[in-house]
Amino acid sequence: MTTEFYFTPELRLKDGRVIRDIEDAFGFAREQEPRPGVDQRDAAHLFLRWLEELEILE
Repeated sequence: MTTEFYFTPELRLKDGRVIRDIEDAFGFAREQEPRPGVDQRDAAHLFLRWLEELEILE
């Protein structure tokens, strides 16, 4: 049995897409997966930059 989850209010992205439910969110997350030519080092650098932007590193 699956649980239905809906974002209220809907999440409106800058590119015009709307995330209404968890399936929309999963689809968006799948699109963000690394593309060919992007290796783990690139992902690690992006992750570190993200943490720095959040200002949560000691």
